[in-house]
Amino acid sequence: MARCSGSSSVLWIVLPVRNESAIIAWTLKTLRAFLVAEIHEPWRVIVADNASTDATRDVVREVAAHDVRIALLAFDRPGKGLAIRAGWEHALARNTDATPVFLFMDADLATDLRHIPELIAAIRGGVDVAIGSRFAHGAHVERSVARRIVSRANQLLLRLVFGLRVADAPCGFKAVHTRVVRELLPLVHDDRWFFDTELLIRSQRAGYRIVEIPVTWHEPRSGTGSLRKVLRITRTNLHAIRALARDR
Repeated sequence: MARCSGSSSVLWIVLPVRNESAIIAWTLKTLRAFLVAEIHEPWRVIVADNASTDATRDVVREVAAHDVRIALLAFDRPGKGLAIRAGWEHALARNTDATPVFLFMDADLATDLRHIPELIAAIRGGVDVAIGSRFAHGAHVERSVARRIVSRANQLLLRLVFGLRVADAPCGFKAVHTRVVRELLPLVHDDRWFFDTELLIRSQRAGYRIVEIPVTWHEPRSGTGSLRKVLRITRTNLHAIRALARDR
């Protein structure tokens, strides 16, 4: 794996991926171009591959060979949460600054990258958790009606069960302060799709400050397969919700 050298005030971005060989080269090229042009502080991108069986890792290695700021972190267990956790822990171990920004985003770049500086500014301004929101006032979203309904139902369930005051918990575009990684990350049990929602629940319980930033978001993968994936994730999340509710 390419080494990510530590540096003060580094922006660490984790991309959790699994079997994304079709898009990962485009993703890294697009993300790198944005970071070079718009982010005026050191940055590192960690592609956290969780058990890909296609050529994802080979593609990432090829891209990383041309830019030491991009690295591959690979392991053989599946899980989005596992990937984010491992990426942030890897970054934390290599950063000596008290206030780096830790961010993750979905590999399909469904959220407009121009919102990255807004997440950074929120964390630098004293917020503990900054999340992209497709339901906050001012958001612009291209999404099917079916997926909107599923998301709203998920939002209502989280509010009823946990009192979570967040409109868009599962949006894959979040940044956190170092103290969240140090103090709360070890308490998060879920290593799959519910990971970042559990992190929000625990952050709210701990009294950490959470802000939602309206984003421009487009549905990158349409069709019945996309909806089936959402429903499959929802079923997985329901199991995690029941487990977390029992532990309250």
